[in-house]
Amino acid sequence: MTAGSSWIPLLLLFAAPLANSDKVFQRQNAKLTGTTPLPPLFSIGYHQCRWNYNDEQDVTAVNKGFDDHDMPMDVFWLDIEHTDGKKYFTWDKHKFPTPADMVSKVAEKGRKMVTIVDPHIKKDDGYYVYKDAKDKGLFVKRTDGSDFEGHCWPGASEYLDFWHPDTRSYWKDQFSFDRYSGSSSNLHIWNDMNEPPVFSGPEITMDKESIHYGGIEHREVHNMYGMMYTSATFDGLMARTDGKERPFILSRAGFIGTQRTAAIWTGDNTADWGHLEIAAPMTLSLSIAGVPFVGADVGGFFGNPDEQLLSRWYQTGAFQPFFRAHAHIDTRRREPWLFSEQTQGIIREALRTRYALLPYWYTLFQQHSQNGVPPMRPLFYEFESDDSVLEEQKQWMVGSGIMARPVVEKDTFNVQVKLPRGEKKVEIWRKMLKNTERWFEWISGAEVHGESIYVDAPITFTPVYQRGGIIIPTWQRIRRSATLMKDDPLTLYVALDSNGNSNGEIYLDDGATHDYQSGQFVKTSFNYKTESSREAVLEGEHVDGKYAAKNWVERVVVRGVESSPKMIEVPSNNRKKFQESQVTVQGECEFSKSEIADIFKKGDQQARLPERIQIGTVIMKTWYGSPFPAEFINVRQLYICEFCFFYARSDLIMQNHAKRCRLRAPPGVEIYRKDDVSVFEVDGRSQKSYCQTPCLISRMFLESKTVFYDTEPFFFYVATKNDAHGCHFTGYFSKEKYEPDVIDLRYALSRREGWNGGPEQPLSDLGKKAYGGYWKNTSAVSLVKMKDRIEFGGRGISIEDIAHDTGINSHDVISVVCSLGWAKIMTGISLCKPQKWNQHIIKIVTALLVIVKTVASSHHSENQNKRKEQRKSVLVINVTKPMKIGQTIHSTSRFRSRSGFFRRSFDAVSRPLVAIAETFLKESILTKLNTLLCSALSQYGTVIEDIFPFQADCIYAFSWLLCVTTGVSMYIDYQREKLKTPPVEEYAMNFSYIVSHEAQNTVFVSVLIWIPTIPNSMSSCLNWLRHLSELFEIMVSFFSVSMKIMSVIFYCISFPLVLEYATDYVIF
Repeated sequence: MTAGSSWIPLLLLFAAPLANSDKVFQRQNAKLTGTTPLPPLFSIGYHQCRWNYNDEQDVTAVNKGFDDHDMPMDVFWLDIEHTDGKKYFTWDKHKFPTPADMVSKVAEKGRKMVTIVDPHIKKDDGYYVYKDAKDKGLFVKRTDGSDFEGHCWPGASEYLDFWHPDTRSYWKDQFSFDRYSGSSSNLHIWNDMNEPPVFSGPEITMDKESIHYGGIEHREVHNMYGMMYTSATFDGLMARTDGKERPFILSRAGFIGTQRTAAIWTGDNTADWGHLEIAAPMTLSLSIAGVPFVGADVGGFFGNPDEQLLSRWYQTGAFQPFFRAHAHIDTRRREPWLFSEQTQGIIREALRTRYALLPYWYTLFQQHSQNGVPPMRPLFYEFESDDSVLEEQKQWMVGSGIMARPVVEKDTFNVQVKLPRGEKKVEIWRKMLKNTERWFEWISGAEVHGESIYVDAPITFTPVYQRGGIIIPTWQRIRRSATLMKDDPLTLYVALDSNGNSNGEIYLDDGATHDYQSGQFVKTSFNYKTESSREAVLEGEHVDGKYAAKNWVERVVVRGVESSPKMIEVPSNNRKKFQESQVTVQGECEFSKSEIADIFKKGDQQARLPERIQIGTVIMKTWYGSPFPAEFINVRQLYICEFCFFYARSDLIMQNHAKRCRLRAPPGVEIYRKDDVSVFEVDGRSQKSYCQTPCLISRMFLESKTVFYDTEPFFFYVATKNDAHGCHFTGYFSKEKYEPDVIDLRYALSRREGWNGGPEQPLSDLGKKAYGGYWKNTSAVSLVKMKDRIEFGGRGISIEDIAHDTGINSHDVISVVCSLGWAKIMTGISLCKPQKWNQHIIKIVTALLVIVKTVASSHHSENQNKRKEQRKSVLVINVTKPMKIGQTIHSTSRFRSRSGFFRRSFDAVSRPLVAIAETFLKESILTKLNTLLCSALSQYGTVIEDIFPFQADCIYAFSWLLCVTTGVSMYIDYQREKLKTPPVEEYAMNFSYIVSHEAQNTVFVSVLIWIPTIPNSMSSCLNWLRHLSELFEIMVSFFSVSMKIMSVIFYCISFPLVLEYATDYVIF
């Protein structure tokens, strides 16, 4: 090969130093290999395909289904089963008897159809294409000169030789309307199987020794076969309208130059997460290789995707150039409305997002036809100086203004998003790098900061961002097809850069013909410039073209402004000035930075962000701040959908949402209805996103609200007021799902395996409540089992004893016994040293001894016969047997101890307890206390019985015993610490903590439960409690302590009054 060979300059062209930029290289490649001609507008919309739609009725039903479910769609596809025995250019006369009429009816809704035409020709002398090609010698030959034959879909087939000039001419003629019966300008072509596959071939393709026109072996041109085939098809579609209309062709195979005639898809993929993830690298690679009109089958060709995979695939496909759903004949039907309401909503939103951006996509394809820059671009293509994005394959740019990061991983609802830095500006003296790029979340318009952020991505959300400095043109009136939207007004999304400026461009033409080549188009540029802190100008300028477009700019949304404009001036023949802007400014509802600073200077109590919320038509001022995502906090008014709880920063976004919100009732079970009021039960686990919003709303009015995002353990009961428009939200409450058996099972396993365990730390507020209740109850039961260790001078109970018995780790045991006041941490002993834990001795500070003590008495009541009939209707508790701590007694009737038992056997009960106490104290103080208590309580015993005739005796004894054990515990402290005086003040603080933090809530809740069951007893109860105050005066005189201590004892005495009706521990 000589130095003058033609390939050397081409190689040097790509290796030249000038090609040090991806964009420069792209332009060089485009000049050499060509670009994709401006495609028809419909082709960048959504395509619906499967192998195969059954018949004309099926086509009609599916076509109608998209309208019925408000989902836009532009192209309806038919695979090989529509033909007569897989003979291309024919129709199955039974399933598709009137193809021209079918195509026409689809076109009436602004839609097109595509049929498949493959290069293998069925070997059948009755098939006119086969007979013509055989007679003309147009097939590929074998080495012996006979026609090459192989097997494909029709069976025995032969393959056209597109290197033969007569083959290309013949093939072009087959697409004429008179030759292809049933076709029209609304029918376009799918060239599949053009590698070409040969099922009977040694490599599942054509033999390498096969001969093409001119004696060329197939081995030399195998990779070009697909391009030659689509090129001939392109000539045919151009010829059928004399070059008037733009053709659309899809090809599976391609070569350098295929982009000039056809779009490409990535082939037969599978409904698998790995195939979804690899779709982006494949389409990006093809894009920068010069084939920009590219996509992957949404949902996967083989297999049946679950709803999560299908949803994520639609969200991904909406941001790739070619957007088509396709499926194998053996898969289940996948029309979007066949799935759940949520999945339908996700697909609908993906389609609407695609159609809103069609003016932007169309402009990008026009730009590509001029300079070769692909619409879909890897990040490094736009940000050449940012090395951190060189290997990024899960997010990409659509043009220079939109960055998409769809979720392509299973069960992933939080993703990392890289925010490219743009040009680096270095401040040498500080050695700092400044990110000159600004990024705005596409849906909300909120600005995001950082170089790598983690974003919540629930199944209904796709992370998409607008780049600062770029103006994005959109259509917001979504119709059934792109063709019907082409004259609609425009909405401009203006995202400001770091200098407060932005610019963009839009290209428009008729969307269908080649008239744009003769100047029938219009190109307009937009430029937003910030003149000063008080003034900005948005200008539109006609760049080129003479097409009389019917579009106009209906709305302008500006993102990144510091404050809302007070006046907007619109220059025109009829100039208008108005005080309230009709231009939507994404910052118009926002506080300025200085305003936010002033708010937080006033303190958290006044930091109500947002200041107002609007739910439906109701506007409310907030009382407190709420932890909404950061981009929704710095607004004056937050808009919330009353049906699905979607929230937005502006009224415009909420209006757009309202047009496509399909939810008209809470997503749960209606459990109550009366007239126009309903209550729905919604599971916080299955409807997590829905349930989080009312929690965030309630925080705006309840300062103590703590649960916001962890909704899974709750049921939510949503009240609504109903009318013809739906079930309007009016309020809600939540109820915890209690699962004690799960916690008990975990610790049972721990005990069985012989080691102490606990939950993963740190615990949530709900976890603390659930586990705390279990720990308290289980620890109390353990104490009962080990009661002998604390009676009659036993060795006591250590933390390790309880931990070993319950399976609860020592740290958790310590937290329980200390919070309840059952143990006192000795000074100087560290809880961080497990070997010291056995030194912490449990102290008895409540009626533990009383509850577990066996009462050995068989006295009978003098009034037993009198009350015999009364006992028949109540539950009898046998108090001669130990009662387990933590035991809860449930009964629909009153329950009581045996009538009169405690009162007549008072001495029998008191004597053993006094003996026990004296064993500990070796003092007579308890005897004096006993005498006083017996005297006082005997005096008021009648009053007690009058108020509580059935359970008076039990309460009578419990009140006394609580006081006794209080004294016992006080004196144990005194003896242990060897103080000169009993540490009553210290004890009072400890016991007050127990009462206020543990018992108090239970006491008052129990009182509320108990009072309605005893009519007219409140006044009597209060009167009896006033009598107790006289007893306190006696005790104050005896102990010489403050009333603070007496208030504690007051709790001890009054608490048993309602003990039997409590639903918590009996231990108190």
